[in-house]
Amino acid sequence: MTNHGRLCDFSFYVTSLDTQRHYAEVGAPAKELSLLQAVSEFYKQCGENPPTVNTMLGVEYRTDHKELDPIGIGAADLLQRVNGQLIMPKDYERSEILSQEKLISVNAVSFLRQQRERFYEMSDKYTIECAKALSAKLPEIVENQEKCVEVMSQLAGEYGAERCRVILANETYGNASQLLSPETADYLEEVRDKYDDRFRINATPQALEQLTNALRSLEGLSETETKLYHAGLVNGDSRQVRSESEQVKTEIEHHNTLENQGLVSDDQWSL
Repeated sequence: MTNHGRLCDFSFYVTSLDTQRHYAEVGAPAKELSLLQAVSEFYKQCGENPPTVNTMLGVEYRTDHKELDPIGIGAADLLQRVNGQLIMPKDYERSEILSQEKLISVNAVSFLRQQRERFYEMSDKYTIECAKALSAKLPEIVENQEKCVEVMSQLAGEYGAERCRVILANETYGNASQLLSPETADYLEEVRDKYDDRFRINATPQALEQLTNALRSLEGLSETETKLYHAGLVNGDSRQVRSESEQVKTEIEHHNTLENQGLVSDDQWSL
């Protein structure tokens, strides 16, 4: 969505960078958003990604006022989550266009400042929803690893894998962690914070072990990889899924090209 200001046309973006992978992009950046769309996407990506992934909400613009900006295009981050903390950089103040465009420097910045104050409240709201959904599914997935993966894939897609991990870590308070495998205990310990009864799902150690294994099998997968995994077109751990997905993706794209040319029948698959 393009907004028309006094000095420029502008839209908002959200992008995430993995600090443990040389700041590689995590998924495709979401661009040409309205401010409300960008805030919603920012919440979503923060829930999906661990603290080691930095997430940025920013604005990009185009202007004909070359006396203020000879290049005519530019961008600046307005809200960032860095190492799990929210910060509001003031890069826009160094731009003659952005600092003078009141729809950005006043309206957008003020709105994001309010959102920053509500961020943790909103994040908890989504975590509570996710915990309730997972708790309701527990009777269906006990001792059924395939169903367990299906449920975790669904919840990770809707609420974010990192949020699911926090919920599982919340269950390790008390004696539960002593009954888990060392690998599972260490994995959950990394994100365990203070106990919050609102996130409780009442999982047995056995169910907690299953849920964690299911989540780890999906960890780090892109939307396409998760879709292929959920459809049963690729299998194995996350490394195997990533390896197999590229070939399957290429085959599907090739088949879709042939479909568009009318050379083969529609197989109902798209990415």
